[in-house]
Amino acid sequence: MKETRTLTFCFILFAIISCQKNKDSSNALITNFTLTGNSVKDRDELFEKKARYIPLETLPASLIGRINKIVKGQNCFFILSDDRRILVFNNIGNFISSLNRMGNGPGEYTMITDFNVVVNEKNETEIWLSDFKKIRKYKHADGFWKECGVIEYPYAVNKFHIVDNNRILLLTGQNNNSITLSDSIGNEMKSYLKSEIPFLLFKPVQFIDFQSELIFQKGVSNECVRFSISDNTFRNSKIVNENKFISSHELLDLFSKYQYDYLGKLPQYSHIRTLRKVKNQILIEFFMDGKRHISLFTNNKWNHLSYDPKSIIDDNEIATLATIGVGNSPNSFILFKYTDEEEKNPQIIEYEAEI
Repeated sequence: MKETRTLTFCFILFAIISCQKNKDSSNALITNFTLTGNSVKDRDELFEKKARYIPLETLPASLIGRINKIVKGQNCFFILSDDRRILVFNNIGNFISSLNRMGNGPGEYTMITDFNVVVNEKNETEIWLSDFKKIRKYKHADGFWKECGVIEYPYAVNKFHIVDNNRILLLTGQNNNSITLSDSIGNEMKSYLKSEIPFLLFKPVQFIDFQSELIFQKGVSNECVRFSISDNTFRNSKIVNENKFISSHELLDLFSKYQYDYLGKLPQYSHIRTLRKVKNQILIEFFMDGKRHISLFTNNKWNHLSYDPKSIIDDNEIATLATIGVGNSPNSFILFKYTDEEEKNPQIIEYEAEI
């Protein structure tokens, strides 16, 4: 009888553990991720197509410095250079215009911590940029980008995402909570996620479009905040159902132990660097076992490309892979490549996503 009770208890315990594992898996943002898949050798194999190369026109007015972010919208490429100005090129790389209004005067900004592109109700393209405690709006008219609106906040805005005409998602960093949902005139609607330094790792694209949600990754951990566009709710979730990646709790413990030196300890842990979803394709860039890996889910399978991060310095093709987190587009994956001629602008490398 005792043996029967013991066997029954073990069975129940096994069932509970199995159910918990299935629950954890189903709660992950990406439930089908696997570290085993189709190993590929180059970018074109990864995306299963040839890239489109767009040389960016080199003119005195269009010279690009350090690229901070690339947004594709309205069939144009908007490029933030040196955190100071935004250059606009058309779909074949011809220079169109630049927003360069650094200063302290009317219509000028003192910095650019982030920017986004939006089409207003008159079908006009606007550039919105965050300038410390303001989001400034610019519209192109008479050959220039002119300020057409300002949203002011009582706190610093580090990153932002335009949800729609009435909502903006902000990464603040100086408040008790780090994520704030604002209305179109700057009023706080709600906030979420206690501000923790390891979670505030600023990225070119901070909020990731993922079907009907916007995703904020907690630093480089395997956990995220999921914002529902339909009902303004927040919830925590794993990103993938793989326990090899550092968790948010482990990340906080690492910071507690080493403070800002925790960044130097990260190579000892597997961590997620970049996440994208474009149409039906999902891309995850991560670090594991001393190498960087890019996994792409396409045509119902995962393709995997790996490389040694030390080779970025000497191999321009590998260096191009490292730019996968800079671009943002609803229809394509965007990278860039510097040319051998230093005085020339880089090339955009674009992979159109499959529907």
